[in-house]
Amino acid sequence: MNKKNDYNEIKLMLCASKTNLSCPDVEKIATYINKAMDWQFMLSNLNKHGVSNLVYRNLNKMNFDEKIPSFICSKFRKNYSLTVNENLRLWSKFIYLQRILEKEKIKIIPFKGILLFDSLYHDPGLRPMVDIDILVQEKDLFNAKNIILNLGYKATSENLSYEYRRKFHCHFTFQNPERNILLELHWAFAPPRPNRIDLTEVWQRAELRKIDNQEVLTLTLEDTLLSLCINFCKNIPNLQSIPLKNLVDIHEIIYQHNDKLDWNYIINKLTQWRIKGCFYYLYSLTKNLLETPWPEEIIKQIYPPILQRKVLNFYDSKLEHRSQIQVILLMMLMLDSSIDTIKLTFKLIAQAFSIFIQSERTFSAYLKR
Repeated sequence: MNKKNDYNEIKLMLCASKTNLSCPDVEKIATYINKAMDWQFMLSNLNKHGVSNLVYRNLNKMNFDEKIPSFICSKFRKNYSLTVNENLRLWSKFIYLQRILEKEKIKIIPFKGILLFDSLYHDPGLRPMVDIDILVQEKDLFNAKNIILNLGYKATSENLSYEYRRKFHCHFTFQNPERNILLELHWAFAPPRPNRIDLTEVWQRAELRKIDNQEVLTLTLEDTLLSLCINFCKNIPNLQSIPLKNLVDIHEIIYQHNDKLDWNYIINKLTQWRIKGCFYYLYSLTKNLLETPWPEEIIKQIYPPILQRKVLNFYDSKLEHRSQIQVILLMMLMLDSSIDTIKLTFKLIAQAFSIFIQSERTFSAYLKR
């Protein structure tokens, strides 16, 4: 497989990973699909990036599927069917969980992927999910955690203490082995990196929506955009190997809802939460990879200093894998001040030390058995 063919497949994937294609997108897709394509390589990349169904839907609509080998088309169709079934299964489990928690006066908000297939993609098969993410208020966290455990879920990080996860993380992870469901219980959009993000106003702004005849409390468009950006940039695996589906989520909010967004609120939160660098990096990534139509005059208001901007732009052109050292450097570059850089450095050191202490205690307890 030569680099030129690699380039064709990746470019085709980027052009076709949108719900609405522009005329230039269609022209580029026609150009790339008429060149030599390694469809096994293509399908593997599409699945890895979570955009297989979206790309195939677009190629099918343009009648380009006739250029795809039949056995590859069969795999595309199977992927779509599996995604629909899994997404609807996870959605039904979320609704059940919401009812149980509501009885205990605990409000929850579906978070990240589980709501996006309805609000952005309008098709349960276009945006795959791997788990259920829910957001609770901190005052309800302990009770919600116990209710989830009583429902048969098992905590997946029992070696880490409750206090450690509250201090250094933003969610608890549970698995229901009988139903093969992964659940993440969030109380924040991201761990303090290094600043804690106060979600009081986010909860006050949350809106009730009716989805499939079910009333669901949801984030506003503005808070959905902010949450996706923060959650993306706090995650080391995301920054090591960029998952395209997460960038497409952000692209779709801007493409579909730019004129409805309260940009004054967004800029205010970016400043208050000190995450302008994080937001700029996602802006730069989506603009360069997906040609997202951001409102440039507004984005200029949150530009970081020119040197920081140039370095962040250096990271935005490829989906290639990065080392952990590169990712930590990138996370430092996204911070809005040198004080935050120092605070994050000490926080990472404290986190590593805390893990070491807990590991020592666990090992000592094991030896005493």
